[in-house]
Amino acid sequence: MSNEKNIQSMFAKISDKYDFLNHLLSLGQDIIWRKRVATIIKERNLTNVADIACGTGDLSIEINRKISKNIIGVDFCYPMLEVAKRKSRKISLINGDGTALPLKSEIFDSVTIAFGIRNIPSRSKALNEFYRILSKGGYLMILEFDIPDNFIFRFYFREILPLIGGFFSSKDAYKYLPDSVMKFPRAEVFKKEIELSGFQIEKILSFSLGMVKLYIGRKF
Repeated sequence: MSNEKNIQSMFAKISDKYDFLNHLLSLGQDIIWRKRVATIIKERNLTNVADIACGTGDLSIEINRKISKNIIGVDFCYPMLEVAKRKSRKISLINGDGTALPLKSEIFDSVTIAFGIRNIPSRSKALNEFYRILSKGGYLMILEFDIPDNFIFRFYFREILPLIGGFFSSKDAYKYLPDSVMKFPRAEVFKKEIELSGFQIEKILSFSLGMVKLYIGRKF
């Protein structure tokens, strides 16, 4: 089984507990992070949004609350989308791959992805797809972990988080989470990856003492 299929299967197994554990393991901070993204979209008057790797739809739903538009959410794991469907009927949901999006070119003024880019084996292909579907002047917003050089954070991610996640759900899935975060490029390196795909980075915002970064890029 390919790495992508393994990740897909893993998310399918934890879909019913995914929201609960996100809120628990982040101490509710994940709600605040997503609200910040939705607020920025509203402030920039963006109205046509594709939320990639939308999972159970939390970011899509939050954006919809802010701008009262029909957001398109895309995810490669159908059971996650099933959860999203139960949570909101206002979101258009598509089962699709982030590296080959079933969406037309240059029709969105914003592309968002929250904690999903590190789960895509070929980030460059995904970033190229995000660029393709964005209209000129459109915004890319990527919310992702960036573990600071802090022993407490690293200990929590490596030791505590898998224990809690394994107790409530899948031990393997919540071992994968810290492993994938630790392997993900640090902010300055990932910034260069985004720029290589043609985006101009407008700013990088830091949340929760550096644990999470929001990369805001633009297509010109």
